Amino acid sequence: MWLLLRDARIRVIFFAQTIDAFGSGLSMFALAWFLRKENPALAGGILGAQGLGIFVGTIVLGAYLDRWDLRQTMVFANLISAGLVASLATLLALKAPSPLILLVAAAVGCISGLVQSALSASIPLLGGIEKTQQINALFNSTWQKGGLITPVLSGVLTATFGATMVLYFDAATFLVAAFAYATIRFPERTTDIATADQPQHSALRTWWHDVLTGYSYFVRQPLLWGTMVGVSCLNAGFASFFLFLPRVVDRLVADVPWLDRLGTDRGAVGFGFIDTVTVVFELMLSIYLTSHVLGKTNLSASRLTLVGVIAPLLGMIVIVHTKSLAVALLTAAIMGVTISFVSNVWPALFARVVPEELLGRVTSVRYAFGSIGGTITPWMSGLLLARQSVYTATTLVIGMLISLSLVGHVFASRSIIAPSR
Repeated sequence: MWLLLRDARIRVIFFAQTIDAFGSGLSMFALAWFLRKENPALAGGILGAQGLGIFVGTIVLGAYLDRWDLRQTMVFANLISAGLVASLATLLALKAPSPLILLVAAAVGCISGLVQSALSASIPLLGGIEKTQQINALFNSTWQKGGLITPVLSGVLTATFGATMVLYFDAATFLVAAFAYATIRFPERTTDIATADQPQHSALRTWWHDVLTGYSYFVRQPLLWGTMVGVSCLNAGFASFFLFLPRVVDRLVADVPWLDRLGTDRGAVGFGFIDTVTVVFELMLSIYLTSHVLGKTNLSASRLTLVGVIAPLLGMIVIVHTKSLAVALLTAAIMGVTISFVSNVWPALFARVVPEELLGRVTSVRYAFGSIGGTITPWMSGLLLARQSVYTATTLVIGMLISLSLVGHVFASRSIIAPSR
């Protein structure tokens, strides 16, 4: 880990990601808790709008990632995110009309998808394919370290100051991240795609060509899209889980009076506390993976990714149904360990399969594909919660996602002819 941080570019990105992760973690939990007493369909709509924004943003803007300067992209995207998150906080405070809130939430997701796609596309350029898993684990650890304290801290701050103030703080962290990205220069690409793979056309035809190039490569690789089905289902599961958990957490913490010392709302604190346990164990394995490599072959990486999808999804069902906080915390720990397979092993597999000159475009496809479930399932979950118990809704939604993940893995595993590329 410390050897990687000797590179000044990696060190600055690590700092920017840490700040960004801290603010985003606070706002995510604050927003989820703020919406828990609202119409569940509206709450699901806001999460779904963000997922739709990621999907649209990665399609419309992600196609340019192999052409745009990555530093400028990261700077401007973070500045825009600061304005959008502040606007969302203002709209929530003013109780603005729901369509306007949904529109801004979609815009937040749109820019978020671009930022993450740009960062992921830059990782293989920073240290080469052989260091992709270690660098990815290092950057993921920033979100996990932020998640180590932000769930509980967000619960305390939300209970004390309100969710909108937490969102304003998140907006400020985007400004800090933008300044950090402005101080570095990302590695130059070895291939100039402006002349490598197409003649010059109009801006619209060039954009459409780049979109088709990324998507055509992705759909021709069952290993990619088959594995990505599972990753998308995991994202969808967590999007719905943040609707389910606030509705059962009061029962889990009913006999834990010491949580009252951390805030006026025991449920809000407990909500963050459960996720903190998940992040602790995810962080532990990510730190290990900064100096060790798992899933060295495509087949083993695909199988580890499947474990990292199925185990957390099963854990969500257990946490919602259990009446024991101890069982919930143990399950959260197991979820944390296995999630790390998805956040670290899967990106390394992706980098091995995708050529450097296509990384930006295919990465944008990866994020667009991964956001589909997070767009649909929150709406579905919100509608189910309006008509069914949280226990029935959880079992139906998560059970469907597990089934789809297994089907995707069958296609991915069948496509692997050689053990590694």
